[in-house]
Amino acid sequence: MAVRRTEKVAMTTGASTAETVIGAPNTQWHRISAGDGTKGPRLSDWAVIRLPDNANEQGHRYILARRNIDDPTDLAYYFCYSNKPTNLEELVHVAASRWTVEECFQTGKNEAGLDHYQVRDYTAWYKHMTLAMIALAFLTIIKTAEEKKGVLNQDDSLIALTSNEIRRLLNRLLWPLVRIAQHVTHWSNWRRTSQARARSHQHKRPATNELRL
Repeated sequence: MAVRRTEKVAMTTGASTAETVIGAPNTQWHRISAGDGTKGPRLSDWAVIRLPDNANEQGHRYILARRNIDDPTDLAYYFCYSNKPTNLEELVHVAASRWTVEECFQTGKNEAGLDHYQVRDYTAWYKHMTLAMIALAFLTIIKTAEEKKGVLNQDDSLIALTSNEIRRLLNRLLWPLVRIAQHVTHWSNWRRTSQARARSHQHKRPATNELRL
């Protein structure tokens, strides 16, 4: 099954998607959740119409419409294809997977540096993307395991660990020295001492050359 979001799909009659979906006499809107969001279920009104079959093309085609509950004029449309007949709930499920993909990309950028690269050649890009996706998969596995523990323990005093929190914990646990003030101060003193020594040698070198002349 393939679902492609579009704002307007031209029909054989020349009507727009909005006119086709809303103006159809058999159009029925159903309130369905597209999954859980940060504020609870993402409820919207959904409707679907099946396009006439094309003798030259296989499969079944639909137009899926999503309408905002608070603002009925806020509409979105999806041109859908399936190799077998399907229903509204399944089309909504596939269309809602777009949010999951976007959240995955956003998490990869924030937590694994998915977009922190300079495109020089394909090999470098491929290595960076592979490493970033492995890091994201590692965080996701830990996050999923902790979520299962939270369900088993039924502890409502804490939310499950997020990928961001897991990354922060790993930074503190695996590289603790960079967080110790004494270590940072010692490193600063060593660096400034080395710079002072280098500057002293640079000042002495011209004087030595003059004496030799």
